[in-house]
Amino acid sequence: MDTLLADILFHTVGRLFLFLRYRNEEKRKAVLVEKYFDSYRSAGLSVILRPFALICFLLMLVFIAVVLYNVTS
Repeated sequence: MDTLLADILFHTVGRLFLFLRYRNEEKRKAVLVEKYFDSYRSAGLSVILRPFALICFLLMLVFIAVVLYNVTS
């Protein structure tokens, strides 16, 4: 059940993202096929997970900086 809801969420977000970004239907379909493997779910995944990956990366950098600061002090 939870994967069904996630798929619906990712599909909806992907469709909305591509609609807002590419108003021309032919361009939208070309980008969908070329970049997202003809899947609105993949587009939604990239839109939702990219900011989380960036936040995790930045938190890791801050953690490493704090550890290095405490070790060298």
